[in-house]
This record gives sequence, structure tokens and C-alpha cells, in this order.
Amino acid sequence: MRWFAGLFYWIADVEPYDVRNAKYIDTLKKWVDDGMDVNDHSLIDFASGVVNRGCHDAPYNVGDADPCGNGLLHARDERRMNFKYMWSILAPLAG
Repeated sequence: MRWFAGLFYWIADVEPYDVRNAKYIDTLKKWVDDGMDVNDHSLIDFASGVVNRGCHDAPYNVGDADPCGNGLLHARDERRMNFKYMWSILAPLAG
């Protein structure tokens, strides 16, 4: 059930995300067009902000602007590391 709930959330809330002229799908397309470099954190940071704080530009540090008022992005570095790990497994399957 957790997988289905997660997939539903992703499809219903993350993929169609479009707030203040920032769209998840545009961020995804740009990341792909730019070579799918796991050291380019734009995609994972955007998605993490949406999932973790409901805001694509959630702040990373205390004192940074918080346009959504939802607080700091939790575990940014761990999310980046997990993304790199999962991409290292998935990328060979795509090519």
C-alpha cells in the first residue's frame, strides 16, 4: 500500500507541480537535456523540496528566504547521495 500511495502522490502532486513559474516537468526535461549529470542537483533538490516541504525552493540553511513558509529542506545531502546511488543502478538499464 505504501508504494501505491507514494506513486499516487508522485503522479497527483509532484509531476503536475507548477508554482511561481517553476514546473517539475520542465526541471526534469532540462536535467535530461543537460546530460543527466548526478552532480547537477537541480532535479533532486527541486523534487525533494516539493515532496519534503511542498515547495520547490524550500531553503537549505537557517536564515535563507522561505517563500512557502514551510521550513528548511530536511536531509538535502542524504537525498542527493541516495539519488546518486539509485541513478547508478537505474541508468545502465535505460541505455
